[in-house]
Amino acid sequence: MDGEVLLDTYYVYDNYGNLRMVLPPAASDLLTSATPPASWTETAAAIQKYAYLYKYDRLSRLKDALYGEGATLASNTNRFNEQITAYDKMGNILGLKRYGQTDANSYGLIDNLTLTYNGNQLQAVKDIATSSVYGNGSEFKDNSNQTVEYAYDKNGNLTKDLNKNISSIGYNFLNLPDQVIFGW
Repeated sequence: MDGEVLLDTYYVYDNYGNLRMVLPPAASDLLTSATPPASWTETAAAIQKYAYLYKYDRLSRLKDALYGEGATLASNTNRFNEQITAYDKMGNILGLKRYGQTDANSYGLIDNLTLTYNGNQLQAVKDIATSSVYGNGSEFKDNSNQTVEYAYDKNGNLTKDLNKNISSIGYNFLNLPDQVIFGW
């Protein structure tokens, strides 16, 4: 707590190191170093505007990011939730649902993603959500309908991303990207 509380964001972790809650600017000034975040319910009363509550499965993998507003996170719930629906045996995300603003007064599902892999390398992402994000929000743009939408070099570097219209990514001797070519 450096006194500039209007600019500070604080992160609350459980005893296992999992992120449990994000306290946005202006809510974090209610926490002090003398107040250990023993559980998210103790710190939830300090939140004045909005926050996310994070839930994990038994393997400490993120399952849900639940949005809420107010002291108990009970107002305007589910507006910007994210849910990981499945993982594979290697810990790769197989399904992801994201919620957001769909028009001036409505919120709903904006991304319903299915991800496929070859080993640990992403091969394709399909979005079956029917609503689009409203205004300047962000969502996944499913711009390709191929079975393989991403390509990699022998070092595992991404060399092609059809969903972002990237036809080639070149790398220098340090294995850092030095050229990106857009277009089919």
